[in-house]
Amino acid sequence: HPPLHGWGSVSPAAVRIDSSNGGPVLHDVRIADSSTQGLYATASLPIVEDCVFERNQNDAVYMGSATLVRNNIWRDNNRDGGRVTVINGGEFTGNLIRGNGSDGLELDTGSQVSVRDNDFIDNGSRGLEMRSAPLEFVGNRILHNGSGMELRFYRDALFVEGNVFAYNNSHGLSVRSDSCCGEGAPEPVEYNTFIGNRGGLGFNSEAGAIIRYNLFQGKTQPQAAVRLNLNGSPQEDMVFSYNAFVGNQVEPWFDVGAPSGSPFVDVTDNYWN
Repeated sequence: HPPLHGWGSVSPAAVRIDSSNGGPVLHDVRIADSSTQGLYATASLPIVEDCVFERNQNDAVYMGSATLVRNNIWRDNNRDGGRVTVINGGEFTGNLIRGNGSDGLELDTGSQVSVRDNDFIDNGSRGLEMRSAPLEFVGNRILHNGSGMELRFYRDALFVEGNVFAYNNSHGLSVRSDSCCGEGAPEPVEYNTFIGNRGGLGFNSEAGAIIRYNLFQGKTQPQAAVRLNLNGSPQEDMVFSYNAFVGNQVEPWFDVGAPSGSPFVDVTDNYWN
């Protein structure tokens, strides 16, 4: 990857792509060691793959619109990995976001986007902040960040399955109170592993969330392994069943906060040890 360096007075970013007719395919490009931002693209990028964004002094990238973002590396940037928007029909897969000084990445997606098999590791603040709900969030690893994954500012269902949230210094997965996800179909959170976080799962829901077959293991101090808040109207039953709690260091392991008239929470058939 031949490095591309900043252009000084030409642009506030090392590489800037502006076009109303669509941008180029970015393949096997390295943008490194810029004294400002690495990549700033307002053009719609059809494919961004096998690229490296590293050691830039500001946020690594801004992608206003992309379709396929896969097998890229964001690492060791002084601030955030940056902001990426993936449009409907696209995918964000196989990427590594590691060692960035603040947030690993801020990701916006269309509702029909797959987010699969990515690694968010050793970022100073949040590993991942999502500001909208993709079709699925599956098989990702969120490890050793200041906090794990934060969902905010969206009101759609979200399918979260088979992810690992481990050794983050705050929640592994936090659904913010300003999100109140689940206004549409119930959102299943299934077969995930939460291990060694200072808080496992913080969840806010308006409609019947399904949280089952998850493992919560190890460190949770000073926060409960699971904190559920039930908000708003309409309200439907929440299912929290067939989850396992092993070796958590703080009680209560499971904490439900709810307004008056809140829906029924099914917490049967969980394993506590």
